[in-house]
Amino acid sequence: MSLNQYFKPFLLFFLISGLFGKILIPESNDKYPEFLNKNDKSREYYEITNKGLEYIVKGPAEIKIFAKAAFPKRTINEAKAFSYNILINDLLTVSENSKNIDRNISSLSHPMHVYTYSAKDVLVVPSGDYVIKINKNSLFGNPPILVRLSRSGRKSKNNIKEEFEFPSPSSVYKLKTIKSDFQPSYRSLKVNQPLFLNDVDGLLEFNLRGLHENISSAPEIVKATLLKNGKENTKYHIWSSPHPSTTIVGDDRTPGKLNKIYIQLNQNNYLFNLQGDNSKELFIKLNRFVK
Repeated sequence: MSLNQYFKPFLLFFLISGLFGKILIPESNDKYPEFLNKNDKSREYYEITNKGLEYIVKGPAEIKIFAKAAFPKRTINEAKAFSYNILINDLLTVSENSKNIDRNISSLSHPMHVYTYSAKDVLVVPSGDYVIKINKNSLFGNPPILVRLSRSGRKSKNNIKEEFEFPSPSSVYKLKTIKSDFQPSYRSLKVNQPLFLNDVDGLLEFNLRGLHENISSAPEIVKATLLKNGKENTKYHIWSSPHPSTTIVGDDRTPGKLNKIYIQLNQNNYLFNLQGDNSKELFIKLNRFVK
């Protein structure tokens, strides 16, 4: 895609977005963003080039990736498949998507293109430094893909919250750390035992920890999907590395470092489901924000 000649009118907005740390800008990127317009609002996206895009992120954080694929304007209105690679500190995960065309989106720099509805992936990382790379996974089989990344951290500790009763039957584990006598309780979430939330309203904090055989186990990415009313809402890619000073009471395995995600529920049916083989397991604890 060519240089966006309409970049200058949006320069101030672009700098302000970067200043507040919400919108992420690729490192050493030699392309200007492409602005996609919908309902009188404009959003900047970057095309995934052959060299890929690279971002530097400090955790803990949620990194949201909104991705759209571009097609010729005369394309038919059927679901379009597209995918791309995501590397977190060189650990690979893949985003696979199928989205319909959104005819309300337009681009002044590419008026003969149409774009899909957004696919949403969230990368969840604990404390630490991370290099996020987004690459094409095929030079020929995918359409042009544009992405927009934003970063959000953990909520303020001053917010009042209460533990939310886990609605699904599962095993209970207590964790202990050398830094405290407090032993928080976590529930086990498995591939064949998803978390189902129905008619729940408000902001929920998901405390998530992966599981490792021992303290020296390599980091891994645990994939999960959030369904809303039976339809895919968000794909999660959760970085898990062994916590050096936390153990599980009565269990030889090692819990991962703490991750947190925040999901606003509005009395619909939600299903939080792990992806992968049947051996995958995640520790989870829920809190609801009171105010």
